[in-house]
Amino acid sequence: EQLLVESLLPDALSGWEPDLASGKSVGEQLAEQLRPHDGAWAERVAAAEAEGGELKLIGRLDVEAGTAQLKLEVVPPTDTLARCEGMQNVIVVHSARYGAAAGGPLVLMGPAAGHELKAMGMFTDVLRLSRTLAEWNIPKIL
Repeated sequence: EQLLVESLLPDALSGWEPDLASGKSVGEQLAEQLRPHDGAWAERVAAAEAEGGELKLIGRLDVEAGTAQLKLEVVPPTDTLARCEGMQNVIVVHSARYGAAAGGPLVLMGPAAGHELKAMGMFTDVLRLSRTLAEWNIPKIL
């Protein structure tokens, strides 16, 4: 099993820690450290727009391969995931039951409860789903 996560922080800030004695909030300090990297992000957004898409933070789980990943991807406007705006969750399930033969994947979409709860809830759901799918695929020995 493997989990791949693309950090949204530039490599130069991978070891950054806030100065708690500075009197500035952690958010202010981080914003100051990120400013020199704004150009790189602007280029990435412009490249996505040039492709006709937009950047979205996408999590993917492949039960058969035993992999999970979380990274920014360019999503075209026709993609189901492009409909996710603001504080929404979108989960698209491709399986033997929900796929091209069924007319498309199963799509679950709804409001989120905030960044922390959204991340925790989606991670918990993915773990539960992976365990359930693993149990379905493990042959029973009689």
